[in-house]
Amino acid sequence: EQRDIEQLGFPSDRLGGCADAVFLDLPKPWKAIPSASKCLKVGGMLCSFSPCIEQVQKTVEAMYDESCFYRMRTMEILLRPYDVKQENFAPLPDFTQQKEGEEAAAASEQVPQQQFRSYAIPSKEMRGHTGYLTFAQKVQYAEQ
Repeated sequence: EQRDIEQLGFPSDRLGGCADAVFLDLPKPWKAIPSASKCLKVGGMLCSFSPCIEQVQKTVEAMYDESCFYRMRTMEILLRPYDVKQENFAPLPDFTQQKEGEEAAAASEQVPQQQFRSYAIPSKEMRGHTGYLTFAQKVQYAEQ
């Protein structure tokens, strides 16, 4: 069944209290928070991805309004490209294994072979894009 989760919510009649986790990647995730909270088990986790901090603020506000979420936290996700390169190099000879009289002869005999190594460095051109992941856990508060 396809449905507009922002407008219609999750089908809580079938999913009420059954979900271990809910992941939201919606333009207006705060609209889905009430129905997501009904679908989550106590102890279940909610995660929401938002490209804008204003979306995060509205989503967290909706979580507070539900009064059942705990450990709310948001992390910024930055895209940071890396350049992976390979270079060849000649290692230095191992002089620790030689005796004193053999140094000159051994130095002329040892011709290190070329070796390759790979390394990764952050790209100098960082045209990064950011996003935010907001996490929360559903808890059952004691009635007062």
